[in-house]
Amino acid sequence: MNFQALRDFQDHLTSWRIPGCDCEVRIGHETVHRYQSGYADLATKKPMRGNEFYYLWSSSKVMTAVLALKLYEQGKFLLDEPLERYAPEFSEMWIEEIMPDGSISRRKAERKIRLVDVFTMSAGFGYNMESKEIKDLIAAKNGGGTARDMLKAFAAMPLYFEPGDRWGYSLGLDVLGGLVEILADCRMSEFAQKTVFDVLGMRETTFGIPDRADFKERLATPYIYNAANDSYDLDGIPRHYLTPEYDSGGAGLVSTLDDYILFVDALANGGVGANGGRILSSSTIDLMRTNFLDEHQRRTMTWTQLAGYGYGLGVRTHIDRTRSGSLGPDGEFGWQGAAGTMIIADPSNRLAVFYTQQMSNSQEPYILPRLRNVVYACLDK
Repeated sequence: MNFQALRDFQDHLTSWRIPGCDCEVRIGHETVHRYQSGYADLATKKPMRGNEFYYLWSSSKVMTAVLALKLYEQGKFLLDEPLERYAPEFSEMWIEEIMPDGSISRRKAERKIRLVDVFTMSAGFGYNMESKEIKDLIAAKNGGGTARDMLKAFAAMPLYFEPGDRWGYSLGLDVLGGLVEILADCRMSEFAQKTVFDVLGMRETTFGIPDRADFKERLATPYIYNAANDSYDLDGIPRHYLTPEYDSGGAGLVSTLDDYILFVDALANGGVGANGGRILSSSTIDLMRTNFLDEHQRRTMTWTQLAGYGYGLGVRTHIDRTRSGSLGPDGEFGWQGAAGTMIIADPSNRLAVFYTQQMSNSQEPYILPRLRNVVYACLDK
């Protein structure tokens, strides 16, 4: 193995438009590549040091899916069950569709939302974190509200298509986080601490802003990239931190590369971490990375960087090399975040990759497929 090409690719990214990046590759729990490039802060030219904190955004979704599957292993639910069995707020849902003349049609949903629909982004939810329903619930809770509480707001928001009809990126994993809190009977952050963080020895991963003195000093400066004039604006705290008590299943985690690679590494090694701690059974991880979308649903998953991928339980999963052009095998899986964190887990090769950066408008369609191919090519050099 020779990872010079991966180091060169990271340097290319930071000479192109990414302020700074970090990447670790593990095989069978052993680190075979770790390299930082660029700056943690552009204004001060502070170099990447490898101990930075990142807002993980949607890379949080993989953790939430694992927490839910932990409860699945305990017999708490079945995938084909209706969501309303555990959250009655979802018993009657309405669909709003924009008609060709611009008017809005509103009708009652004919199908019930199943739990598998929630996992697979096929329930019909939208992705509006600033909706009136959410604001009203937070106001009623005097500025508070947990993931479990927030289900009332999510259920009051209209669906955009019939449950199960197609794939649509959405609040589904935030809804799943609320379900975790119902079935675990505690905050999702507490359940994660007990069943994943403590098990794997993850000491710097939290839902929400960490309560620690060194957080601001170690936070990689969040940027928004403006392609129109090739410039950078400062980004604020992610909008998914709705309340101090809200553990966002879709985007709520803060972590470091050193910490989150422990989680990715466990996913790539049958649910067992480098310290021997187990978070899921290998059969559950195989289920998680199974494609659950039928051909019609797959055709609606149109992101260019997901060509050749299906969608499993909270993760993309590789199913067609002729469409993806990927050098990786079928069953490679993971997800990515809006500011550019990327998870690649490959149980066939016991390969774990975690790439980090902190820039919205992350250039994911360019970076993800290239990063993946460079990694796999390096394995044989």
